[in-house]
Amino acid sequence: MAGNENYKFLKMEEALELKSDSERYFAVACLRVDCYVYYQIAIENSVIDFLVINPRLPKGHRTGKLVEVTMMDRSELFLVDNRTSQRKQHQIENMKGSGLASTILYRKEMEKLHQKLNTSPSFPPLV
Repeated sequence: MAGNENYKFLKMEEALELKSDSERYFAVACLRVDCYVYYQIAIENSVIDFLVINPRLPKGHRTGKLVEVTMMDRSELFLVDNRTSQRKQHQIENMKGSGLASTILYRKEMEKLHQKLNTSPSFPPLV
C-alpha cells in the first residue's frame, strides 16, 4: 500500500501529532496493538479517517476495516440537517460502496476509548 497518494501510512510519532483528539486516540490505540493504520483514505469524493489492518490475521483476511471517527452522537447523524451531518452521511454511503468492512465510532465509543487509554495499565496515558 505504500506509495499511494490516496492515504498515509501512520507511524506512532505521526499519530501522536494528529490535531483531532479523537483521531489521535483511535490511531494510537490501534498502533499500540500492532495494527497497520492508514490515514485519510480517499474513496469516491470523500475522505474516510482510517483504514485499519490487523497483520496477525491470515493473508486472505487482511483486507482491513474503514473507520470514521466522529464526535457526533449516533442519534444526531440523521436527525440534524447541517453540513457536518450531510458530509458524514455521504462518507457512510461511500464506505458501504467500497466493498470493505466499515464502522463509525461515535462520541460514546470515543469517550470510552479515551477513558480506557487514560486509565488502563496496558494503555499508558497519552503525553
